[in-house]
Amino acid sequence: MNTKTKVSSRYFNEILNNDNLHEWISDLFKFRIGVKPIVSFENNNFTLHFKNKDQNIFIIEFTDNGRNNLFNKNPFFIEITNHDFDISGDLILIEKSLVLYGVNYYNWMFRYIKKNILTINYDFISYLIWTLNRVEEYGIKSTDKHDRFKLCNSHLETSELYLRPIIDEWFSFINNLLLSNGFNCKKREFSFSVSHDVDDISRYESVPFITFFPRIFVDIIKRPKELYSYFFNRKSFLEKEHTNTFDWLMEISNKFGIRSKFYFIPLNSSMIYDYRYSYNNFVIKILIKIFEKGHEIGIHYSYNSSVKMRIRKEWIFLKKICDLYKLPEVKGGRMHYLRFDFIETLRQLVEVGQSYDNTITFFETGGFRCGTCIAYEPFDIFKLKTLPISIKPLILMEGSVLSYMGLNIADGSAFDYIKKMIDSCYKAGGEFSLLWHNSVLDTLEKKMLYYDILEYSATLKNSHNKC
Repeated sequence: MNTKTKVSSRYFNEILNNDNLHEWISDLFKFRIGVKPIVSFENNNFTLHFKNKDQNIFIIEFTDNGRNNLFNKNPFFIEITNHDFDISGDLILIEKSLVLYGVNYYNWMFRYIKKNILTINYDFISYLIWTLNRVEEYGIKSTDKHDRFKLCNSHLETSELYLRPIIDEWFSFINNLLLSNGFNCKKREFSFSVSHDVDDISRYESVPFITFFPRIFVDIIKRPKELYSYFFNRKSFLEKEHTNTFDWLMEISNKFGIRSKFYFIPLNSSMIYDYRYSYNNFVIKILIKIFEKGHEIGIHYSYNSSVKMRIRKEWIFLKKICDLYKLPEVKGGRMHYLRFDFIETLRQLVEVGQSYDNTITFFETGGFRCGTCIAYEPFDIFKLKTLPISIKPLILMEGSVLSYMGLNIADGSAFDYIKKMIDSCYKAGGEFSLLWHNSVLDTLEKKMLYYDILEYSATLKNSHNKC
């Protein structure tokens, strides 16, 4: 599933002088902090040249310290704080600390050459390029049964760095530097969103024949009461199914002033992992209800859609469904089982004109796989151009917490872990993006946990907006 071409340190260094890459970096700063720098790469070092409307100039130079160690198999890092700055007064540039991945020693960290020229003894810009574009994933052979990139193959496993939005922390630091030098910067506000992968709608209703009949034969022995109820009291059976949580989810989202995003599987590409439902009247009524209640319909590509180059076919299929029933155009979605090849999948999504993707996270733990909780457009480091699609990092999936990690709801460990993620997004002024499957609300305690997550997020958002 992962990109086959491994990126060498040599190739990475060769592209750092590319004009398109510099423009991508410049646009990223403009989007993040509201000030667009001129980016240059001279004498093997990056420089950011900031200038505001009042003609104030501030220049940040980065050394190459740490760059080549990005490709080191034995990762190390250090952290720096405000104490590493020679500043007076109560000026706080770094809230907690900054991570310098690839550095294990330094004899100085910051030097002001002039009042408005600062040299930082670390190559944050290279780390930015490397992390946001997931360069460490290229050429990695996955040992996961679904061929997904695993946390153990990431530098972020070290000291649980995946729990920190490292990129966002650096942007906050640079933002504070500019503010202290008379620049007006963009103020970012915390937000949260919820999405639901509709993997299952009903055990029997609308299920394709290839799945329906095997279930019937199995359930004659294992679930005879359920089977009887479906055939002889269908309405009651469908109303009580644990997958039928659409109304409840929309009601909770309405309460907290957000739109739920429901991602539907269009077609099938795997006999084992697809064939969940067909688009008959039962499913169409659910789609129409979601639209009428003001929520979003998105796409959940089938298991092998990217591998088998079927993304276009599935996109067109769901588009035709939406057109036929006068539903809004689909803008984004997520890959089934979070299977995602950073370059190949994105290229196919761009080709069909998809606006955003909300797949990327660590399936085992959640967290900041891209070092950020703020949407961004990636850069294709092979074709050397910006990809016109927004990556909306997925911060957490309920299955990561409750299944892969096995955290407990009753003892509070599940909520405590999720709260830590939300707090990190809040501090970064980013978005806490939560995936919760419609079929994983089968107990009261799961519903209460889901409610508590949204309530806590809404409380933080309201307090942030009042500040």
